[in-house]
Amino acid sequence: MPVSLWTNTRREPNNLESIQQVRIKGFQSHVDSVFTFSAGLNVITGPSDSGKTALIRAARWVAFNDPQGEAFIHEAVGEAEVTIELGNGISITKRRRKGKTTYEISTLEQPFEKSEVPEEVKQVLGIVKQSFGDFVTALNFAFQLEAPFLISETASAGAKVLGKLAGTEAVDLAVKSVSKDTYAARQERTTADKEVESLNGRLLEYQNIDNEKEQLALAEMVIERVEKATEDKKVLAELHHIHELASEKVKRYSAQLESLEIVPVISEMMQRIEKSQQHKESLLEMFNRMNKATATVDDLTQRLKVLETVEAASKKLLVVESMEETLTTCTTLLREYQKYTENVNYSLRILEKTSNIEQVNIDLIQQELVRLQELKSLGLTYLRVQASVDSLGIKVDLCQNIGQADGILGTMNQTLQTLEKLKNIHLDYQASKAHLQLTSRSYEDSSSSLIDYKEELERAWGEVGGMCPLCEQPLNNHNHKERG
Repeated sequence: MPVSLWTNTRREPNNLESIQQVRIKGFQSHVDSVFTFSAGLNVITGPSDSGKTALIRAARWVAFNDPQGEAFIHEAVGEAEVTIELGNGISITKRRRKGKTTYEISTLEQPFEKSEVPEEVKQVLGIVKQSFGDFVTALNFAFQLEAPFLISETASAGAKVLGKLAGTEAVDLAVKSVSKDTYAARQERTTADKEVESLNGRLLEYQNIDNEKEQLALAEMVIERVEKATEDKKVLAELHHIHELASEKVKRYSAQLESLEIVPVISEMMQRIEKSQQHKESLLEMFNRMNKATATVDDLTQRLKVLETVEAASKKLLVVESMEETLTTCTTLLREYQKYTENVNYSLRILEKTSNIEQVNIDLIQQELVRLQELKSLGLTYLRVQASVDSLGIKVDLCQNIGQADGILGTMNQTLQTLEKLKNIHLDYQASKAHLQLTSRSYEDSSSSLIDYKEELERAWGEVGGMCPLCEQPLNNHNHKERG
């Protein structure tokens, strides 16, 4: 009959409670089994496959979570539950159902829902695995057909167990640690010797390091020069591009300036046109004065014809009666008449001098006025060209190291001189325009004054009865110049 052994003893010195009872539900062949133990060694007997080994596996399942998985669950029950009751009345229950594992301790309210063994269960149960160096075993359990403890183990494992029991485990560990350190030191020394030999071999490669250092320094100098040359090349390329753009603009502006060469000729023509315009205005003013004077003379002549039918006695009587009154008036009128006569004679002289002048071509004057407007447009063009030339001057300064800079500067100086002439022409145009406006105002003032003079002359002649106070002749077709 197979036999299983259960040692109901604990190695924990502070907790010596033994296992009093184990209840197994749904674990391998156990549907619902209860086992009660006594103190000391317990022997479990029974036929094969009656569940003796399953009892020990159930206890190990609670203490060490071994075996794992769900292969040990009884299919009819559907879950596994193991309860271990200790001598102090505390019970520990482990349950697994549908992949969920829980631990329950009777003294704690909350269960532990995890498959790993909680520390609280280990402390209450007190079943732990013992370590003897690298040899680990559970002294609380022994399976059937298993060899007695230490007999089936190796000599080194037995020595470790006996050494721990005899208290020499620390010495063994120290010897082992020293041996391990010694071996490690030897290995390190061997490795260090190999590295020294390797370094000595590698140092031979650096025998000519000084020469290579000098070559490296020389190479760095060459690289610096190459980099500097490359930067200079980039700068020169940029300057060349700027120079090409500036050259294109200079050519374009030169073409524009060539088209403006006719400006001085136009300016001279404008001066002549302005003088002719002034002359024309003076002639028109004199012609108007002459027409008004002629009209006045004709009017006075008509009045004299009307007075020829009056009786001579009446004339003499009227003359005698008004002689005293008109004497003073004649004296004043004489001075006024002399002044007016001088103005008339001056106008006649001007008319005689200008009698041979051909009629001014109005269309030509209009064309010249159109050219005057074009000159104004050219003045604005001059301002824009001046701004462009200033911009070109800045860009030309960037091209000082270009070979063709001298030629460009010469062309720019000529351009500036031409622009200076244009500026003077523009200033002359402004002055001529102001003079023309002033002349127009003077003409309007003179016209108004001439009208006032004619009105005063008519009033004066009317007061003297249509007779000239100098020669006492009728004023009809009267001209002192012709008489003289």
